[in-house]
Amino acid sequence: MNMIQCWYDGLFKYLTSDIPDFESLVKDPRRLFNVEESGFPLCISPGKVLAAQDSNNV
Repeated sequence: MNMIQCWYDGLFKYLTSDIPDFESLVKDPRRLFNVEESGFPLCISPGKVLAAQDSNNV
């Protein structure tokens, strides 16, 4: 199973076990937010990044 699927499985287990009536929480459209990948670290230790020495953006 890949890492992203495991993350969502863990989130679902948390919601079903620790949040009472979580279905109403996720069905309420006022609680939907624009979430992008910068808010969710999927790779804890990315390792080394190779780039040219004068690169401004890597």
